[in-house]
Amino acid sequence: MHQLSRDIKLEYEQSHRIVREGVTTQYHQKLDELRRMAEAKSSDEANFRKDQIAKMENMIGDLRMKFGPLEDRNRMLEDEYRQLQNAMKNDEDRYEAEKRRRQDEYKNALANYQRLLSEQGSMSEVTLLELEIYRKMIECEEKRWASGTGTGVGSGVGSGVGSGLGSGLSTVQQSYSQITKHRTYTGDVRIKDCDENGKFVIVENAGYSEQRLSGYRIRRSIAGQERTFTFPSLFTLGPGQTVQISARGYSPIRRECNHYLTFEDDSTWGTNGTFVTRLYNNQGMEVSQFEVRGV
Repeated sequence: MHQLSRDIKLEYEQSHRIVREGVTTQYHQKLDELRRMAEAKSSDEANFRKDQIAKMENMIGDLRMKFGPLEDRNRMLEDEYRQLQNAMKNDEDRYEAEKRRRQDEYKNALANYQRLLSEQGSMSEVTLLELEIYRKMIECEEKRWASGTGTGVGSGVGSGVGSGLGSGLSTVQQSYSQITKHRTYTGDVRIKDCDENGKFVIVENAGYSEQRLSGYRIRRSIAGQERTFTFPSLFTLGPGQTVQISARGYSPIRRECNHYLTFEDDSTWGTNGTFVTRLYNNQGMEVSQFEVRGV
């Protein structure tokens, strides 16, 4: 029995040794196989990395060859940009200088124009004075020839011309009466003339820009009776233009003014030897006054 147990034990130990050796052998074989596979894989990866690095180096070299001309072109464009900036700055400086010169020329031309316009207004007044004097002279001659007398005609007209041109007043003198016209104004829109017989009033725009006369009023008061005319809405008067406001029933000469309006409230503006006509703007401020004085 003891011998049988020992035999079984020996057989078991032998079988165990055989199994262990087999397992150990397989383990080492598998380990060697895995090591070979790892080494092969590592070698492939290293080769792949080397290939990739070589490709990247070649690509970088190609890019450097391509970037060289581009960098040169970029430097050339930067130089051109700086030159254009300098040229543009010089052009701006010349433009500003030319602009200031033109502005100075414009201001001087505008001042000369306003001066010439003022002188033209004064000359127009003198021309109107001369025309009025000639008209009165003709009327005086007609009346003299009609009545057969010539008393005081020569001396009367001579006195009227001297007084009118010297003082700047529109003066007309004949053997029967003397009429003096005088006006004052504060702006471009002003009364240009008033008929001494109450037929019309002429308003002018002596400025160089269009004026809107909507709300402007003409007023004349004679013997307690006031006559007022208000310009219609949206009525405008261009530079250098005139408008004649005629009393109802009077037919004006259409070639004398640019515009014609009618004072519908009365058949006359009114006369009384001496009278004053006033022009008010749309704010109620007096901007012009025209006095007709008869002696």
